[in-house]
This record gives sequence, C-alpha cells and structure tokens, in this order.
Amino acid sequence: MEWRRREDIDEWVSSRQADIGFTLLPIESNSVTWRKLITVRAVAIFPKGHRFDGRETVHASELRDETTVLPKQNVRLRQYSDAAMFGDQGDMRVDIETSTAVTSCHLVANNVGVGISDRFSVSGLGRDRLAIARLEPELTLTYCAIWPKDREPSQQAMDFLDAVAQVGGEFFEAFPEACPV
Repeated sequence: MEWRRREDIDEWVSSRQADIGFTLLPIESNSVTWRKLITVRAVAIFPKGHRFDGRETVHASELRDETTVLPKQNVRLRQYSDAAMFGDQGDMRVDIETSTAVTSCHLVANNVGVGISDRFSVSGLGRDRLAIARLEPELTLTYCAIWPKDREPSQQAMDFLDAVAQVGGEFFEAFPEACPV
C-alpha cells in the first residue's frame, strides 16, 4: 500500500508499478479502466470550540472571513472546492496551503484555521479535536478504483476492492454527515 499524489496514481497503475489505485473521478488517462466505489459529500472542518462547532451545516461563504487551511491547487479536492464553491466569485482566499487533505485536517485540529475536506481524511482524527458540518452548497466527490486497461485485476485484487466497498459502507454508518449521495 502506497500513498501517492493524485497526478501520479494514473501513471503508477498504467505502468504497472501498482496493481490497482484509488482516486477521484474524473480519470484523465486513457490507459486505465475504473470502477466507481462511492460518492460522498465534502465537509466543512473546524477545531472543537470554534463558533461553528455544533452546527449541522456551514455555507462556504461563511468560511471567507476565517483563516483557511486547504490543500494546494494541484490537489483534486482543492480544484473541486474552488470550482464548485466560488466559481464566478474567484478562488477562496487560502491562508495556508498543504500538500494533502490529511495535513490540512491536522492543522485545523490544532486551531490553525478552518477548512474543507473529504470525510476520509478527517476520519483519522478524534471528534474531541475536530468538528465537522455539512458543507453548502453541496460538493460531492466520487472515488473509484483504477487498473491497467490491458489487464484485468487478479481475483485477490477484486476481493480487496469488495472489502474496501464493505468498509466504506460501515464507515458511513459511523459518520452520517458525509453519507453517500
């Protein structure tokens, strides 16, 4: 199991440096085949005790006056956030940029600011450190598994994908604010 930058995943899989990969749609490479796993809502994140703590939803416009912590613009979550949330209004002001959504979550949990995240990146932090709310307008992220177009995954890889899908379902029972759409 390896963690790679989004832009490297397609290349790693198509060049057979990995049997399968997990990434967000859309896929930009013609050399891989994909299978949709799950579509989730992005969430607003903020430290426990923040003025948004306890709210069910937070509108993206409310984050404009906050210190914001988001992944760099080459991270797909950030690209989606900018396009879906701020489109014609221009990019959101970002005070701190990180290399991954997980890093952003850790900084937010340590009172550095607020952010937008996928629910998977947030899941490693305890609810005692990080507060989460549904984000409005809704931003959805679709995760998929990819493999080389010219080679079907092994039975072992397919069993692994099935296990990931099962764990995903259990995940949403524990974290309903990011439930699939």
